[in-house]
Amino acid sequence: MIFDRIQKLGTVKFQKVVNELMRGTPAVMVARLIQQEWGDFQNVSEDTLVRQLRRLYTAITNGAFGGDLAQQAREKASVRIKLFQGSTLNTLDELNQIELIQRARVMRLWEKEQKADTRLVALNTAIRDYRDLLLAIQKIRFDLGLDEYKRRIPTVRASEASVT
Repeated sequence: MIFDRIQKLGTVKFQKVVNELMRGTPAVMVARLIQQEWGDFQNVSEDTLVRQLRRLYTAITNGAFGGDLAQQAREKASVRIKLFQGSTLNTLDELNQIELIQRARVMRLWEKEQKADTRLVALNTAIRDYRDLLLAIQKIRFDLGLDEYKRRIPTVRASEASVT
């Protein structure tokens, strides 16, 4: 099959790729997730992987997998929307409270490291967790429109010949 390489990631990772594509995540970002975070397909150029991911997205939306895959992804997305729309829990406020707790942990470990004058592995882990939490909060703020996204949005570059 044409998508054997991507399916060789395994069921869980393949489903994550499908979910990200159906959510509208750009193929280049999904390719970076696969190569940089998961460490898979290091021997494949990013451009090649991006093209395959775009073909996969097109195939899913056109029903190449019997429509089941696209339907499942849409259902999961609609469940998330229902959870947030009907929920009395303010997720952003809760994450902000967790952020304060994690920040306090990082600061305590930092002070402990300074007093001991040695590196603490736990501090690195706490900082990574804190960073991931901050990124998640920022993404939610962007998605809700509370913060303005000021970085450039990835676009497809057209050659001069195609413009004329």
